[in-house]
Amino acid sequence: MLLVLLAAATVLAQAPAAQAQPPAAAPASKEVEGVTVKAPEKDPLVCKTRQPLGSKVPKRTCSKKSELEQARHDSRENMEYLRRNRDPFYRPIEP
Repeated sequence: MLLVLLAAATVLAQAPAAQAQPPAAAPASKEVEGVTVKAPEKDPLVCKTRQPLGSKVPKRTCSKKSELEQARHDSRENMEYLRRNRDPFYRPIEP
């Protein structure tokens, strides 16, 4: 067993260093049939630390920025729907 470990270590030590390097990053834009196509920007990850109700231990939650914006939009639409269908004196909220 020791002999196998020594052989594996020797093989790994002799492996070329070029394989360990990460591949080159893709260009931000590329040209396709004379039209420049811009690669989509990465969606940043947003982390927030919140303390749940009734707990003293904070909890960290991470989401993509687009997911947070979609949740905010959906929440606003739901509130508008509830106000429109329940409140006789409804006035739309201007964003």
